[in-house]
Amino acid sequence: MLVRTLEQPLLSSLFEQRPPSEEIIQLIHGVSSNLWLLALWLGPVVWIGIAGFEELWRVFVLVSALIGMAHGYQGPAAILSIGFKSVLMGWFFMATGRTRALIVSHVVYDSVQIVMAVVAIRAALS
Repeated sequence: MLVRTLEQPLLSSLFEQRPPSEEIIQLIHGVSSNLWLLALWLGPVVWIGIAGFEELWRVFVLVSALIGMAHGYQGPAAILSIGFKSVLMGWFFMATGRTRALIVSHVVYDSVQIVMAVVAIRAALS
C-alpha cells in the first residue's frame, strides 16, 4: 500500500486516470453480494491464480533476464536468445514441475554447439 501511495501522484500527473471497466465493476458487485463467491474469489482465484502465477512468472522472467545478461560476453543476440530460451524453460518447469528434461536438453544443446565449433575449427585448419 505504501508503494501505491507513493507512486499514485506521479502516475496521475503522467497519465490520464481511467475508471475501472464495466466488467470489473460487475465482478466486484457480484462478489460483494455473495459471501461464498467472495471467499472463492479471494482464495483460489486471487491467491493462486493471480498473485501466485504473476509472482512466479516475474521471478522466471527476472532470472531469465539475468541468465541472458550473464551470457553478455557472447554479444547482444546471445543475451536475447538465451533470455528467451530461459523464459521457455521456466514456462516448461511451471507447466510440468520437471527439471530432468531441462537438464538433459541443456546438456545436449551445449554439446552439439561445442561439437559444431570443433568441426568448424578443424575444417578451417585443414
